[in-house]
Amino acid sequence: MAHTTTLDNPQLADALANVYARSLFELAVEASSLDEVTDELTQIVELLYSNPQLKAVFDLPSISTDRRAKTIENIFRGRVSDLTYQFLGVVNEKDRLNHLAPIAVAFGQMVKDHQGEVDVAVTTARELTAVQQETIRQRLSAALDRQAILHTRVDENIIGGLTIRVGDKQIDGSIATQLKRMKHELIEAGREAARQGLGPGAEGEA
Repeated sequence: MAHTTTLDNPQLADALANVYARSLFELAVEASSLDEVTDELTQIVELLYSNPQLKAVFDLPSISTDRRAKTIENIFRGRVSDLTYQFLGVVNEKDRLNHLAPIAVAFGQMVKDHQGEVDVAVTTARELTAVQQETIRQRLSAALDRQAILHTRVDENIIGGLTIRVGDKQIDGSIATQLKRMKHELIEAGREAARQGLGPGAEGEA
């Protein structure tokens, strides 16, 4: 029977990840080491995905907790903070090391919430300039009352020139109203670029 991981069951992953992430988050806040633990957890997950053999040790149910504990000691002891090292030990004892990636994601989200930040996915029909990105970031930050962290991508097929998602939700109506002018500016910028691309006399050749 195939082994099911948390990535195969997002609801289970969310529930389990939040429990462990919350415990680590509270301990990190108490120890004033949020930045340190965040960096270490990110690097550990990146290491797992860049090293299939190590990831297999963490993921496969056939690997004993004792063997995993030895691996954790050999690789991470003295190279990460005591808090992160002890956390890895607890997660291993609970046989949840295969949940480490979603735990890291949940932990990162808690850190952003704590720092008043929010991830925003912005999709535009044309690539945004640095000035346009900063304008969107400032307006979203004001509308959401949090520091917006933009994740941009281009999709020439979208209608309206701009779509924005916060988490798994499309932008709500009140914020969309505040951004209406910005949408219009982006559309007009696209039209102007198209007109300039036609070149002198090109309109008559169409």
